[in-house]
Order: sequence, then structure tokens, then C-alpha cells
Amino acid sequence: MSEADTSRSGTTLAAISGRTAREITTAIEAGIRDGELKPGAQLPTIRNLASDTGVSPMTVATAYRELRRRGLVSSAGRRGTRVSEQPPLPVNAAPFVPPGSRDLATGNPDPELLPSLVPALASFAARPRAHPFVSKLDRLVELAEAGFAADGIPTPALAVVGGALDGVERVLTAQLVTGDTVVVEDPIFPRIVDLLRALGFVPAPVSVDDDGLKPGELERALKAGAKALMLTPRWQNPFGARLTDARVAELRGVLDRFEDVLVVEDDFAGLIAREPAYSVGAGRKRWATMRSVSKAPTSAWP
Repeated sequence: MSEADTSRSGTTLAAISGRTAREITTAIEAGIRDGELKPGAQLPTIRNLASDTGVSPMTVATAYRELRRRGLVSSAGRRGTRVSEQPPLPVNAAPFVPPGSRDLATGNPDPELLPSLVPALASFAARPRAHPFVSKLDRLVELAEAGFAADGIPTPALAVVGGALDGVERVLTAQLVTGDTVVVEDPIFPRIVDLLRALGFVPAPVSVDDDGLKPGELERALKAGAKALMLTPRWQNPFGARLTDARVAELRGVLDRFEDVLVVEDDFAGLIAREPAYSVGAGRKRWATMRSVSKAPTSAWP
């Protein structure tokens, strides 16, 4: 591998390899994910990269176009192509937070404000063991099934994953193909859009009011060919909307005419929300509901 261009900070970047547009795209994405290509890093020109890799300029242009579509890189005319300042992938670059301010952009709590977990963790066995066949803690599965059942949500299959976004990613990549359109709430938690673009999906925004997604706009998006719907039943971030019984009936009425559409519900606040639990996807041909055990009142701890 030869050496490529340098970033604004002067960091040398390893060359990009690949014989096809897909391979070049994958190499650049891996460089961004691994921190080798940092936000703002300058990428080689199309002509130079084509020469270095021995492919046609059209192949490199196709790779760069796909990376732009997914939000990983941006083009600035004569200034060339750079890694996006906020690429939709985990990167080793902490955002700047002015002194005396709190970072609310990530939607995560300040660790300094959280109570100690020591008393709760002390109540658990030192070495909890997962089920030998399904790799799930039996007690955790029991609590999850009971929680869903109390809200009238069936659990034909239950998976334990490393966070809501991890679950969303697994469901979407298993059920959709690159280029599919996914209906999302507008406004929405920015990292959802970042995730969709990183996975190669196209977000289709639908407006939200106090009761959730607007049924008329949802219907138009589905008629336009959207393959999936992502929504937040309660504590919608950042608008704060929550589904009502009447709105659920309207949304189900729309979705019933599109039985193959995948519905993914991110009910991240399910264990601490006081609003009733509603599901527009439960019982459909293709649906999934996420809940987070990292957000739970002490009364929910075993």
C-alpha cells in the first residue's frame, strides 16, 4: 500500500485499495470506522485514486457517489472530497463541549448525575450464566416477556442485543436491501438518520404532532414505495410525542393496506414511561419492538 493524501491535522492516511466500486467503498468505510480516516480528512482525487488502484475513474466516481449518498463523505467542488465532519459511523472524535455546558446532542445522561449502581449490582450472583443454547439469561427473558405481556404485546421471538440501535440495525439489515426507503419521524433523533444512511437505506421523513406520526403523510410515503417504518411510541426524541389510542387506530388502518411493510418500534423509554403502551406493529407479518433495560426504575430491578 502506498501513502495517500493527508488530513487537515497532517495525519498520514493509508492508501485506499480495491478493484471494484464496492471494494473501494468498503475500504473507505472501514478506514472511517477504524479512525484511520478522521472527520475532515482529504480523500485522493478521482483521477489519482484510479491511477493508484489501477481502475477506471468511473469506478472511483461510483464509489465516491455511494459514499456521498450515505453521508460518509462530502464534496466541496475544487477542494475535493473529504470525510464528513459528522459521518454516520462511530468515530474516535469527541464533540467539543464549551466549559460550563452540558452535551445534550447525544441524548445520553451525564454519568456524573446518575446514581451508583453498586447496591443493585451487589444483589446479583457474581457470575450469572446464560442459557447454554440460546445465550440469554433466563431471568432477564422472564422479565421481558412479562413486561411485554402486561402491555398486550406478544413475544413470538425475543432477542437480547447491545442497545436499541444495535437491535434496529440487526432488524433492518435482516429484512431490507440496500437502497430501500424507510419512513422516519420528522423531527427525529439524528443518529437514527445517520444509522440508516450508513446502512445504505434512504430515510423518508413524515411529520409528527403531539399524538405521533400523521397518518395522511404516512400513507403517501408508503404509496411512494417505502419498505419500512420506524417510530417511537413514547417519549419521541426530540419532539416528545406519544401515541394515543385513536392515533394507533388510524395508523393501523393505513398499515393494513401495506401488509408487507416492516414496522420497527423503538420504545426505548418503555420501563420508565408513564404513558400507556401502544403498538402499531404487534401481530403484523413483519414487525419488531425494542425496549431498553438501561432505563428502568429501581422497582423493576429483581
